[in-house]
Amino acid sequence: MRTFPPIRSGRVVGLLWKYLHPTPDDVVVQLDNEMLMKVHLDDIVGFTIWLKGWYQKELVDAVRQYLRDGMTFVDIGAHFGQFTLAASSIVGSTGRVLAFEPASHQRKYLIHNVKLNNLSNIFVSAEAVWKSSGSVSFIEESPNQAVISRISDEGQSKIDATTIDRIASDQHIPQLDVIKIDAEGSERAIFEGATHLLSTNPPRVILYERGNLDSSDDEAVQELLHQKGFRLFSPHRMGLRPFNPTSAMHVTDLVAVHKSNQNFENL
Repeated sequence: MRTFPPIRSGRVVGLLWKYLHPTPDDVVVQLDNEMLMKVHLDDIVGFTIWLKGWYQKELVDAVRQYLRDGMTFVDIGAHFGQFTLAASSIVGSTGRVLAFEPASHQRKYLIHNVKLNNLSNIFVSAEAVWKSSGSVSFIEESPNQAVISRISDEGQSKIDATTIDRIASDQHIPQLDVIKIDAEGSERAIFEGATHLLSTNPPRVILYERGNLDSSDDEAVQELLHQKGFRLFSPHRMGLRPFNPTSAMHVTDLVAVHKSNQNFENL
């Protein structure tokens, strides 16, 4: 399989390139941290990585800003492993990356990318992260289908689930330094399963997607994070900006920074 550099151009130019220069459905892209990543071009995340080098580059930059050598990074909804690979190169041999991806199609690529880069500081789990441990109903997307893998009562399959609190205890890690959550609407449930950690030893930073935009779940998550000492920011190319719910209602990704961080008052 050939390795392709990111196109790094406008979306229109990238689309023209794809159709004028046919490539396989699967390509290997070299990231700017020298790691290799196999992606599927029919997946919007994979295609954007091939096109621009990263998906959600502003969030990747936020991870790089707060993660350090020896820390622990938790990737909930790891997909093909973009954030997992970025974090692995930062935390080094003394740090750990815990990647959770219950969708089998994406997890196949995730595991391949960990092996492709010969990384030993990454733990990959097929468990979903939820508000309680046990079994949950799950909708599994198929490749090339417009169905999002997610926890749902309508799911036809049962999968194992864990919680953030359980992750910390099972892995014997008192401090989960940076957590990224992309869980297709399960964010409130995931935070409900992290109440002990948030109260006793909160992460430095939590990056999460607002899966239920402008809903009571979204408001509940924001209120919980404020109560636990976090300040919310929206990521931009020039850095983090304070999040104002009334003027930035359609911001889909947020970065929650805990007050224990140095220079917190200057953010």
